[in-house]
Amino acid sequence: MSLGTGKGGSGMSLVNCRGCGKLQLGSAEVLCSDCLRGRIEQSHRVKSYLREHPQATVMELCAHTGLPLSTIHEMVKRV
Repeated sequence: MSLGTGKGGSGMSLVNCRGCGKLQLGSAEVLCSDCLRGRIEQSHRVKSYLREHPQATVMELCAHTGLPLSTIHEMVKRV
């Protein structure tokens, strides 16, 4: 959802966080600060595990990090 500021506005609008749906001020649908912190922590867990186990399968990665398969797939798509 996005509510524009109208003509001559600053370009900022109210948008929903694409992670949790919380309403926030922004210029695009992005993550709120809480969801961003969570995603960064998740990516650090994945990187740490892969440094120690470079030949790990996706299923092993899910099992040892506690992250769902969909989250791992989303991370891979962003790389």
